[in-house]
Amino acid sequence: MTDGTGSRWGFLGGVGGCVLGGLTWVVVAGVVLHDWLVVGSAVVLAAALTWGALAAAKRFPTRLLGLVGASALAIVLIDSVYLVLLLPRLAALPNYPTFMSPAQLQAIRPLLFLVSLGATVAVLVELLRRRTP
Repeated sequence: MTDGTGSRWGFLGGVGGCVLGGLTWVVVAGVVLHDWLVVGSAVVLAAALTWGALAAAKRFPTRLLGLVGASALAIVLIDSVYLVLLLPRLAALPNYPTFMSPAQLQAIRPLLFLVSLGATVAVLVELLRRRTP
């Protein structure tokens, strides 16, 4: 399972957690808004990001930490775009669910900032780590 640089299962869990944790709220928001284009686009993006991370892991099996960091950065970017697109529409709903209220979604922004910092550190650590032959 390991090649001396980390666990493949840890990589899969990291990418899966990024994708599921980052895009589940988009799918729920799409269902609340009855906008199946939002739901479909989130599912397609999740599949594409997962496939891309797995393909990159095959190509760079010793750079798994950086790939998880890059996946997290991609999710932060995708979530930021969805926040801009969906927040006004959710705020306009007369009876939006409390778990999807604009105030709750505004609280995601600082979390996205913290995730982007952590992901950037992971990518930089991976890039700066000295490789031994």
